[in-house]
Amino acid sequence: MQAFFKRCTLCGREWTTREEFLNDMTLHLNGHQWNRKKVQSGELAEGLLIFTHNVEECGTSLAVAASQFRERKR
Repeated sequence: MQAFFKRCTLCGREWTTREEFLNDMTLHLNGHQWNRKKVQSGELAEGLLIFTHNVEECGTSLAVAASQFRERKR
């Protein structure tokens, strides 16, 4: 089982929860990337949200599935 929401692929920083990730002021949302093949095939294609980790020792881009930000039914 995954013990964190997202890990930075360059510096290794981990965000335990979605809320911690969204509240981190060192992350900048750059935009959305979608997959044309999935859209054309009729598959659910919410795409990826692209963030930059803006800390001096990092600066990498992080891709997170847009579906991970959808509220989960309890």
